[in-house]
Amino acid sequence: MATIGNFDNALKQSIAFVVGADTDDVTGWETCFTAVDDCMCISVHVACKSTSGVQADIRIYDTNTTDWVYLIKDGPIPVGSSIVPVDNNKIVLKAGQRIDIRCKTPGEEVDALVSVITDVNA
Repeated sequence: MATIGNFDNALKQSIAFVVGADTDDVTGWETCFTAVDDCMCISVHVACKSTSGVQADIRIYDTNTTDWVYLIKDGPIPVGSSIVPVDNNKIVLKAGQRIDIRCKTPGEEVDALVSVITDVNA
């Protein structure tokens, strides 16, 4: 029988635009959560902090292989809003995989919340 583990949140405030983030795939990433053991991501929220809309990227990065996949690329976030690419869906993260986020709008910032369940046993 499967048992549910521990619920946890990872918060990251003021993920700022870094020069180059709007032109390449390697600049400006902030790690919001890194899986130490296998776990389940149950929610990712990225909120606009500016007085104008922003764009953000969200990816899963594997530190073991240095491969990554985008969950959201150039995701538009309107003023006073957030983008929620993981909600009512679950993503299994293996040990060493992480969720990275970056702001792609010059002069702006986003906040992020990643919710996970750790210590999930089959």
